[in-house]
Amino acid sequence: MNVITRINGRKIIPVSDSMQAIFPFGEIGFPCQLYHDNICNFHENNVNWHWQNELEFSVIKKGRIELQFPENKHIVKKTRVT
Repeated sequence: MNVITRINGRKIIPVSDSMQAIFPFGEIGFPCQLYHDNICNFHENNVNWHWQNELEFSVIKKGRIELQFPENKHIVKKTRVT
């Protein structure tokens, strides 16, 4: 299964009609996956809205991002990692 699809060469998360991400996160027995992404590589500099049963963690290395949820949104700035 293709993990990421593309529009005009830019990444987009494939989703179902209910907006669930439709690619595997890791493998059976080890359901964990690490992605190193740059938001500039995504279509319209945006990771399209999606959900999954798995937990998702993000580390912001530079700048800030806007996380949007159905009821609200949050601005997250560069993450301090020590």
